[in-house]
Order: sequence, then C-alpha cells, then structure tokens
Amino acid sequence: MDTQPNQNPNLIDRILSAAGMSRGSSYRIRFGGFVGKTAWICTVAELPVMVVAYRSTDTTIQLACLGAAIAIAVIGVIVASRFAEKNPTLAMLEGAQVVALQELQNQFAAKGVREIPVLPTITKTLEATAIEPQKGS
Repeated sequence: MDTQPNQNPNLIDRILSAAGMSRGSSYRIRFGGFVGKTAWICTVAELPVMVVAYRSTDTTIQLACLGAAIAIAVIGVIVASRFAEKNPTLAMLEGAQVVALQELQNQFAAKGVREIPVLPTITKTLEATAIEPQKGS
C-alpha cells in the first residue's frame, strides 16, 4: 500500500501567515470570563459557515452564509454586552481571578477601605546579567 504524505504540509502555516499570524500566536490571545468564552464560541460557530460559503458556487448560499455570520456576531455581542452590564466582574475574569479579587476586596474592607486603590503594576523579572556566565568561573 502506497501512502502519499500530505502534498501540502505547510498549508496551515501559509494561511496563518497570510492573515498575519503564526501557529503559536493564538496562545498569546487572552480572553477571560463570559465575554471571552462567548467570543470563542462565536468564532467557532462561524467556521462552518465560512467553509460552506467558500465551497459554494451559488451566490444565494454565499449571501445566506454572510447573513448567518453577521447574525452570529451580532447575537454574540448582544449577549456578551447584556451579561457584562449586569455582571462586570464575572464578565471579564475567570473563576480563580474572581475569588482573588473578592479576597482582596475583603482585605481592604477589613481595613475600612471601600474600594481597592489603583496601584502601579509591580512585576518581578530577571535581569539579563543574572543569566550571563560569571567572569573567572
């Protein structure tokens, strides 16, 4: 049995690069909470619609797919907006982040501070000199 390897193994890479993306670029996209989940669901729901529109030669089907894609996007935005208006914290944060925020709010409330003050972001990083080889070693 003669098995042919994939004739075009870099097709996905070429499609992603044409869109200005790479295979690893989706890992940097961070969606949180309900809004993020809704965005992913709408994106995944539009993929089959795009495939049908691409494969079809009938203009009516292509226009119907365009209408369906627009409807999916509009419904997703409406649902996410309504939820975010009623529950802003849950809309943007994941479960562990919500728990951490509530704990922080409780700590400030115990000190008599009603709202968490806006503080500059503090991050710990390694300096490049920390990973360079030491002279004389």
